[in-house]
Amino acid sequence: MKKFLLSSAAVVAFAGAAAAEVEWSGDATLGYNDEVEKGVFWDAGLGVDLSQELNNGWSAAASLDVDLFDTGTAVENGSAGVSGWVVTVENDVVSVSAGDVDTAAESFSFVSEVDADTTASAGGKINDESADYAGENVGVIVTSTIGSIDVAASMQHGTDNQDGAVQLYAGGEFGNITAGLLYASETDTGTSGATTINQDEAILLSAGLAFAGADLTFNAGSVADKARYGVEVSYPVGDITFGAFYTNVDKTNAKAAYGVEAVYEAGALEAKAYYQSVFAVAELGLGVEYDLDNGVEVFAGFVDGDNSSSDYGFYLGGEYDLGGGASVLASYAANDVTAGEFDAVAGGQEDIKDGITLELSLD
Repeated sequence: MKKFLLSSAAVVAFAGAAAAEVEWSGDATLGYNDEVEKGVFWDAGLGVDLSQELNNGWSAAASLDVDLFDTGTAVENGSAGVSGWVVTVENDVVSVSAGDVDTAAESFSFVSEVDADTTASAGGKINDESADYAGENVGVIVTSTIGSIDVAASMQHGTDNQDGAVQLYAGGEFGNITAGLLYASETDTGTSGATTINQDEAILLSAGLAFAGADLTFNAGSVADKARYGVEVSYPVGDITFGAFYTNVDKTNAKAAYGVEAVYEAGALEAKAYYQSVFAVAELGLGVEYDLDNGVEVFAGFVDGDNSSSDYGFYLGGEYDLGGGASVLASYAANDVTAGEFDAVAGGQEDIKDGITLELSLD
């Protein structure tokens, strides 16, 4: 987002106290796509961040995003939503935040994104941010550092008198070794039987080791009364970084996930190739991005969802930096992949729309 800083003489009062420092931000997108109704799409956002120094070493902060977006039914129609609201009070020892906050699981080192985002049917669910929960009223997280140990405690309170989803974390770095312990409570279904917060009971241990340029992460524990373990390793060789992971959520190997990848970064070129099989659903991808050093970046990628003839996607395009946070994007994409999305491919082109797109953005 484009940010604008206002002086304390021109800002609103924070929590009825002295004038706070306020930072405004905004972004907007206007584009054409041949597969969007009416051909035109748009969205815009306005964000505000407030901060205030309090007495005795305490400080307070708050943030809020207002999102304006096209409903997709007509160019002139739109809607607005509020997201990302967080209020924080902290000092040098402890921080307390409420609102759309991360959970304690965000501090835990899962062996892969696949492991962290496992669905309930595949062996249990542990959410790492408030947005993962449907229908929550508010989230609260408390973090602190005690010596070399980082601790976090969070709770998401659900609707319909549902018990909160509690998570506790403790971990730290000890030289080239890291360790962490995570506990998550099981949530109930509420008085009417509706599950607005989906979390299973979990106890997980993580251990990490960095040596000779390699990074190794190991997990072990139990989620939803099922044993879970996993390992991930990455190792750089010149301009190429190789990586691999394996995770298993039961003893029969029916719920296993594994994958390998290679990422090449040198000068203006970045490329990534990967293969993964997540609970018997295979996926492979290849992506490249090249910076022409004149404000223009070109990119292309391909994803094959399950090795069938119809489950695949590809994209290609370019982006021109106009300066001042503005850019123009031109792309073409055809995405029929059900097993994965473009965000797994180098270049981070997860927001590319199917079809032909011309887009102007201010960020």
